[in-house]
Amino acid sequence: MGYLDNSTIVVDAVLTKEGRRLLSEGQGLDIQYFTLSDSGIDYNLWNPDHPSGSAYYGEAIENLPSLEALPRGQFYMRNKLITLGKGVTSIPYWKVNQSTDFAIIDVDGTITDVKNNGVKVEFDIVGSEGESQYQLTIPNATALGALAADSYGAQGWSPQSLSNEDGQSVSYLQNIEAADAAFYNLNPGSNKFSLNFKPAVNISAVMDCSLISLNTGITKTFRLNLTGIPE
Repeated sequence: MGYLDNSTIVVDAVLTKEGRRLLSEGQGLDIQYFTLSDSGIDYNLWNPDHPSGSAYYGEAIENLPSLEALPRGQFYMRNKLITLGKGVTSIPYWKVNQSTDFAIIDVDGTITDVKNNGVKVEFDIVGSEGESQYQLTIPNATALGALAADSYGAQGWSPQSLSNEDGQSVSYLQNIEAADAAFYNLNPGSNKFSLNFKPAVNISAVMDCSLISLNTGITKTFRLNLTGIPE
């Protein structure tokens, strides 16, 4: 992690492990999309009382140092700009178990029902139509015994582990600040769906998971408090 000299316009780009792998195999990157973010910007520095007038309201913001690019967008680009359809008058938001609060979900494997069936968690994007595809990040896959779709969404869908996509290991999943992270593609075909979380045997952990809509970039973080299933 470092800072860039903001006295000139600088474009700092780094390749992910997947990008380096493609180049090492003689393949092109075929970049088709990009994401914008205002991570690292402190809008509290906006000063409408600046003595030099309106042209200087944002002077302190413009003089902030810029962070160097990191190979994992999940850590560098925490505040992505989102894409919304025409006519949208409000920003969509996530609900977890019918609440907009930061969700802390207890998954206690010592409880018989949780041991057998896991814990159902409902997710819902409010204020946006056409949401259908998501990506879930689990920082500690070892502590999660099972993950499955439950009720809402298209019938028969299930989380798809990216580490086994097309039967191959995706090496770029290792490029993350977590000991045993896992990523899942979710395709319920709806803006409302539910997942079932079951703890692993004899492994307890507290971890903050993230869920992002691949349609708009709307992100939600929630906490799993996992207590391992006793042998």
